[in-house]
Amino acid sequence: MPQTTEHDDPRPDGRHGSEVPTAVGREDRELLGDAALTGAAEFTHAVLHGLRLLRHLHPQNPGDHPAGDGAELRALLAVVQNRLIPRIVGLRDALLRVHQEQGLGSCGELAEAVGMPRSTVSTKLLVLSGTDPTEHERWATGTQAPVAAAELSTEEMLALVQPWLLVLTTGAASPDQAFDAAELLRRLAAKAGWRPGALPCDTGDAAIDLMRRVDRDGPQVWTAGDLRALLPGEEPEDWLPGYGLDPLPAALPADDRASVLVYRAGKPGMTLPAAAKRGRAALAAAAERYLELHHLGPAGDHR
Repeated sequence: MPQTTEHDDPRPDGRHGSEVPTAVGREDRELLGDAALTGAAEFTHAVLHGLRLLRHLHPQNPGDHPAGDGAELRALLAVVQNRLIPRIVGLRDALLRVHQEQGLGSCGELAEAVGMPRSTVSTKLLVLSGTDPTEHERWATGTQAPVAAAELSTEEMLALVQPWLLVLTTGAASPDQAFDAAELLRRLAAKAGWRPGALPCDTGDAAIDLMRRVDRDGPQVWTAGDLRALLPGEEPEDWLPGYGLDPLPAALPADDRASVLVYRAGKPGMTLPAAAKRGRAALAAAAERYLELHHLGPAGDHR
């Protein structure tokens, strides 16, 4: 079993709020991959290198220092400033974004956890929701850079999103496929004139908060288990329609880890997930109709 490092004072129950494994098991090594493990190891190496160097150079530790200590210190400082700090910021922003997008808790809980005013956290979440993940966020999540919206025509977006929507209907979509589908649907809706609002990040009512998040940010990707936990004792397929929401797939998979797209059918472009539930032909017909309704076909498409 991996050893753990505790990062804060213990609570009354003796547990720490953050216990981070210091050894990576085989399954996690396969999940992260060699590149991520190498990148993470750079932090450990830099910290140990810096601590060693600072102690060598401390006035209380007189002695012969290796030649070029100043150059060594500057080189390490450049690594910390230019490589490690941006990655830490990317990791923080990725954690904030996923906490928000997957509805893992309220804005108040998040503010309390990080020791910041709720208004500050809310503003940060709004900024993140209106921007694509940075290079360093993508490093943290292990995802590739998204294709810029300007590089895709509406037809290209539809061609990309249709197979992902069909996979989502089976409950077998990977998280990356689900997130990509949600992002393309947001872009299609934006082309049709929908713009996200700027509502407060939460009300305290989990179901209302999810509805407002979809209204503000567009389709959300959740796990089946998280949706089931949102309103204990009620099946999501029963309560989601009452809030004007629709899941894809319609019948949530038994696997709580399966990705589910939550959308609002009344928004532009959101007829596509509904059509996907009826099969490939219905989805293709809905895509053609979408182009006609919004004058985004070859004659009137804009990029």
